[in-house]
Amino acid sequence: MESRHLQQLEAELENGGHFATFFEASILPLHNLIERLQDYQPDLCFNIAESHFGDGREAHIPALLEMLRIPYTGSKVMTLALALDKPMTKRILHYHGLPTPEFQVFERADEAIDDDLLNSDGELRFPMFVKPSREGTGMGVSAASIVRNVMQLRAQIAQQHRRYNQPILCERYIKGREITVGWVAKMSLALISVLMKTMTISPTSSKSIPYRDSIPTTVIFV
Repeated sequence: MESRHLQQLEAELENGGHFATFFEASILPLHNLIERLQDYQPDLCFNIAESHFGDGREAHIPALLEMLRIPYTGSKVMTLALALDKPMTKRILHYHGLPTPEFQVFERADEAIDDDLLNSDGELRFPMFVKPSREGTGMGVSAASIVRNVMQLRAQIAQQHRRYNQPILCERYIKGREITVGWVAKMSLALISVLMKTMTISPTSSKSIPYRDSIPTTVIFV
């Protein structure tokens, strides 16, 4: 997050009558961050930390806050750890009967294709979508992620392996809009914010680039 956004966030919290101080989550050694938190003794941490290392990196700071018994906003530790692992998230959705596109995780580019992805003639059904298993904010997603034949599929898996050094997720491509839903709830009142974005994705770069709102935010009270 850019410094100007952090300053805006801090200002909004203070405008709400709170005393806010920004803590850098990547402070090393770690005991420096722990000591700062213990000295400051916050009533609540507004958590926007993503950390830097490991498959469960987005859960690191919430786990630390739980150990220090400091309340925080946002999803809990288990949710954050699972959500970053896209294949595991899809397995959980499938287990509970929720629809998710057929998929396969490739540890290497020349791996055999699962029968579940083949049609009755034994051929792979295209288009498919290829992306890293454990990244966020559109890392590894570009126009090249949509593959339409086996040659493109193998090439994209190999390229993603080289760049991200992790298993690669290949799933059935679903055409449609990307929708962000923010949910703020307290007791029986919930505020839902639905925001649709239009993004320009280049042939090779990540989709985490500047984009414009295509539809104004829709706010729904339930």
